[in-house]
Amino acid sequence: MMRLLAFSLHAHEYLEFAQGLSNDDEADLWQKDLSNLIELWIDVGLPDEKFIRKACGRANQVIVYCYGGRVVDTWFAQNNSQFDRLKNLTVLNIPIES
Repeated sequence: MMRLLAFSLHAHEYLEFAQGLSNDDEADLWQKDLSNLIELWIDVGLPDEKFIRKACGRANQVIVYCYGGRVVDTWFAQNNSQFDRLKNLTVLNIPIES
C-alpha cells in the first residue's frame, strides 16, 4: 500500500516499480532518465543506513517513506547524524494513524 501511495505522489511517465522487494541493490520505485541515470530513488520502510548512503550515491534524489510508529523514531534517532550529511535525501514519516 505504501508503494502505491509513493507511486501516486510522484507520478511521472518514467517512474516505475523496481525490484526492491526481492533485490537489495534496487529501490522500491525509481525514475530513470533516457540515458538510464537514476533521477529519483524511492524506498519504503526502514532501510539500512548503508543502503541509503549507497542510494544517495547512485541517484539525484532519494526519498524514504517510513511508517511504524515509535520504531521509526528510534531508527531515525540512530541514523540522524549520518542522514544529515546526505544532501539529496528526504525522509518522510507517515503516521501510523494514516
